[in-house]
Amino acid sequence: MNCKICGNVLEFDDAFSYCKNCGFIAKKNQICSLEEKNRYLLHQDSSQYHMYLRQLYHDKFYEYEEILDFGSGQYLALQKSFSNFKITSYDFYFSKINYIDKMYDVIVLNEVIEHLSEPIKVLTELKKLLKPMGRFLIQTGLTDEISNIRNWWYTRDITHISFFHTKTFKYISSLLNLEYFKDDKFIILKHK
Repeated sequence: MNCKICGNVLEFDDAFSYCKNCGFIAKKNQICSLEEKNRYLLHQDSSQYHMYLRQLYHDKFYEYEEILDFGSGQYLALQKSFSNFKITSYDFYFSKINYIDKMYDVIVLNEVIEHLSEPIKVLTELKKLLKPMGRFLIQTGLTDEISNIRNWWYTRDITHISFFHTKTFKYISSLLNLEYFKDDKFIILKHK
């Protein structure tokens, strides 16, 4: 079996597949969509979470931008937290709206990419919706400092199935012809 990011031959153990080339790791066993949706239904909306989002994104959006919150969850928290921006919220389970008829300045994947079984396929499709100076803002845990993925709390979430190293995102940016940046909170992929 080959890596879903770079196509390299994978190494396996009983729980994960590993790509030595780009650093991508995937869970071998994945839950069904009903289990996944039921797990997401446990999420709760709170004023603390909205405050967290406002702090996290306070300097990431600019006036007059069109923003797509891809994988927004059932509460559309980013849209509610930044009601003064034009945010389109899409979620496979909770907000199946038509988001593909627009172009966006920013596409946000806030704690989403680790849930995707085909991350390159999704990012390739989403890239078509980015305006010429557009950018992805991706927030996810990275495996950079993880010595044993089995002990990492991030892998214990049954809906987390894809795990990324910084070099994985560098490979993705090259593959999609995007510039790669990383700050203390986000992976940023933007048009060159």
